[in-house]
Amino acid sequence: MKEIKEFNDGNLLRLKHWLSDAALRGHGKYFEILVDGIKVIHKTNKLEEFDLYTTWMDDSVQSMRVLVYNTKNSHRSQVFEFRTGKYLDDISDKLYPTRKPRLSEEEIVQRVQQTLDEKQKKEAFADMQKQNRDLTRRLEDAEAYIRKLEDQAEDNPEGDFGLNGFLSKAALFVGNNPDLKDKLGGIENLFANNQQKPDPGNESNAEPTVTFKKSPFKEVIEPEKDPDTKILLDQDGLLCLQVPSSGLDDEKSRQLYDLAYFLAVHPEYISMVHSLMKGEEAKLKDY
Repeated sequence: MKEIKEFNDGNLLRLKHWLSDAALRGHGKYFEILVDGIKVIHKTNKLEEFDLYTTWMDDSVQSMRVLVYNTKNSHRSQVFEFRTGKYLDDISDKLYPTRKPRLSEEEIVQRVQQTLDEKQKKEAFADMQKQNRDLTRRLEDAEAYIRKLEDQAEDNPEGDFGLNGFLSKAALFVGNNPDLKDKLGGIENLFANNQQKPDPGNESNAEPTVTFKKSPFKEVIEPEKDPDTKILLDQDGLLCLQVPSSGLDDEKSRQLYDLAYFLAVHPEYISMVHSLMKGEEAKLKDY
């Protein structure tokens, strides 16, 4: 609450009488006085100090304020402003800045928690950005490495960089970067262990029987090289494959299935793998 009056002896005298009367009735109040924004009398309940403000009054003063408190520790005050003839419009807001209200304990806790939440969100976002940049860089390195392997395999299909070399190097790279497998579009199925060379004279190395789909067949094609191997097309036009039964274990059978399925889903790799396979077959004939 603020009262604005003209600065004169009558108005100031009435204010003093009000303070004196409250004290006589046992409701003494505290007051402080500011002159043009400068506190000249600090909070006190001694009425004899009231008139000390006159020491600070001269012809340049625009206003004085008396702030009245119910208790010594109170932060809420009743404001009495007395303006002189020198007063300029709207100068009070500059001379007496509005004091910001104090926050309650609950408001302080809410603001602290809000600040912590915002800080945690910023830190989490920054960490996600860093992980994304790191993963993107490693993925780009993986793709570049695979392209390099493919180029080397195409340039030298019969040399040291054959099918086994390609798969072993690719397997080593993916083994060192397991978190990139899902990002490579299933190509990890090519990275199965393919290091053992079969012994043509050992029947236990013959290929296993694998059937990828069971359904009625409408067409049978007998390959020229191996009459026991059949390529079958079912009624839906899906490719089915049967190869001779052998003594390969379940793991190698699964690897063979993964390889065939990958090439069916990604036919762009068929020519490359077929070329590598032919190179391996040529090597086996030399044994």
